[in-house]
Amino acid sequence: MKVLVIAQEIDEEGSILGFFVEWVRKLSQHFEELDVAYFKGNGARMPKNVNLHRIEGNRASKVLKLNELILGKKPDRVFVHMCPEFVVAIGAICRAKGIPIIFWRASGWKSKTLDAALLFSSKILTSTPQGFPKETEKKKVLCQGIDNKKYKPLKEAYLLDVARLSGVKHHDVIIKSVAKLKKEYPELELWVAGGKTESEPKLKAELVELAEETGIGNSVKFLGSVPHSKMPNLYSNCIIFISASTTGSLDKTGLEAMASEKPVLVCNKAFSEVLEGYEERLFFRPGDVGDLAEKMDFLLKGKQARKRIGKELRKRVDENHSLDSLISKIATEIKTTR
Repeated sequence: MKVLVIAQEIDEEGSILGFFVEWVRKLSQHFEELDVAYFKGNGARMPKNVNLHRIEGNRASKVLKLNELILGKKPDRVFVHMCPEFVVAIGAICRAKGIPIIFWRASGWKSKTLDAALLFSSKILTSTPQGFPKETEKKKVLCQGIDNKKYKPLKEAYLLDVARLSGVKHHDVIIKSVAKLKKEYPELELWVAGGKTESEPKLKAELVELAEETGIGNSVKFLGSVPHSKMPNLYSNCIIFISASTTGSLDKTGLEAMASEKPVLVCNKAFSEVLEGYEERLFFRPGDVGDLAEKMDFLLKGKQARKRIGKELRKRVDENHSLDSLISKIATEIKTTR
């Protein structure tokens, strides 16, 4: 079977989508040939049955080139990762040629483009029920995919917040919570890994100012965008991973921290299943600075509790969210979708 994969980026050092390179490599083991169309990144070394196609130009040019690629390669299936606009762009030609579109979407955001993508998709794959926020018979909930071999616990040196600098990630809540604990833990540091977003270019300066105003300016490190290959080391050396995101999707960053045997503090309901039994200790109320500070304090005081929780969380990721398991499930859905 020949499959066309459409992805935003192919680049092993990509800070957000670097993981997708390994998705492609593992998917290639299940198919005769993969053609991969992508729009950003430096590419990557791939198996012999994978052909990379870097597509450049304005939006109209990209749409034209995608349709030409479909006509030229004649794939049996098209697998689109995350981008509903490209499902819509190729929807008509795929329908005319009888080529099923399998669309992976793991984000809680709704849009009119997502509605249109649903019409053209034969199957919607997602990591949690919240990952595709519409009820449809086309939706199939799988899992997330964490390459567990890359992650292990090392030291305990800092609190870690991994997310792009966007208002929906609520970095300010984490900074304020750390500030409340500074008197009791004067050496405590918060490391923030995430680059600026085009829509909120001033947010970093605002967060730096907030850290200064709350008295922890020297204790908060903004690392910017961190290459995907460097992330395992960041997780391995943190004390606690914290996410104040309210996007509604099961963020891979939290699962990667869990795979590193680190306790996580979240307010995202998408983590309810994987953190079942830890609701009182690992969940905080969205936007509640005091509640988050209280949960951090409990974990900071209990090294043995952190170790015990971390080992249990690693086990849950191994059992329910391994990369090999996810890719096998995706491959099966691609093969069986008509």
